[in-house]
Amino acid sequence: MDMSEINTSAAERLKTGVLMDPIAVIKTYKDSRFAILLEAQRRCHELYYIEPEDQIANDCRVYARIQRLEFRYN
Repeated sequence: MDMSEINTSAAERLKTGVLMDPIAVIKTYKDSRFAILLEAQRRCHELYYIEPEDQIANDCRVYARIQRLEFRYN
């Protein structure tokens, strides 16, 4: 099967959150997370990202502000 023919059913789609530096400062040519995220998006997974300063711990629980992540090609 050609990789471009992947059809991900709703049951196989994942909601994935990634803790990473701000999107604006990522060096796409050397950040492996970027390549992984592009492939996950191509497979129709829902992507979210968390910046380090957007998380807190309270009473042994971790909370974070998450943002939906979607790549667009120009």
